Amino acid sequence: VLIPSGLDLQQFKNLPSKTVARDQLETPENALTFGLLGRFDLQKGQLLLLEAMRLAENKHFHVVLLGEPTMGEGLDYFEKMKRLIQENNLEHRVHIRPFMKSPEIFYKAMDWFVMATKAETFGMVTIESLACGTPVLGSDAGGTPEILENQTGGLLFESLNATDLAAKIDRIISEKIAFEPNSLKEIAAKYDHKRICEQAENHLKLTQNND
Repeated sequence: VLIPSGLDLQQFKNLPSKTVARDQLETPENALTFGLLGRFDLQKGQLLLLEAMRLAENKHFHVVLLGEPTMGEGLDYFEKMKRLIQENNLEHRVHIRPFMKSPEIFYKAMDWFVMATKAETFGMVTIESLACGTPVLGSDAGGTPEILENQTGGLLFESLNATDLAAKIDRIISEKIAFEPNSLKEIAAKYDHKRICEQAENHLKLTQNND
């Protein structure tokens, strides 16, 4: 029996409205917004998202990058990010914000969360986003496809493929793809640590009874 890791999802209850969250994050109130959270380095895929932004045919969306370079590392990567933004005149559509104590504000402010890492075994940020009712545009590798339950929690793009990521962004915009927030929260609830602990205890009891 495979029992997944659990998260304390209590912090994702009683969230503010999207308008309030965007006000706290200081991002445009009415723009379609894709967000990526994580330290600035190659593993997290900020450059991949920025490249997809450049390639996308539709330019009517914004991107929020929440994070910072790793101390003593990652400055070269951050400089590449800034250079790509400047060279493609994306300054007014890309919003870089530092880490915050309340990541749920970030998730709530986004229309879509982007999981751009090559392959995440157990994507905690994916589950956190779903817990906030925000769909995920995720890499089709690692554990992300399973967490998104055959794309009932979002959409998938080919891992590390900026062209395919751009195509999915264009599709989201052109088809006005949206998900019911409560359905996304139900997916996340399966990973709540209390529920996972109950599963583990029940499995242990069953094992002991069979011995």
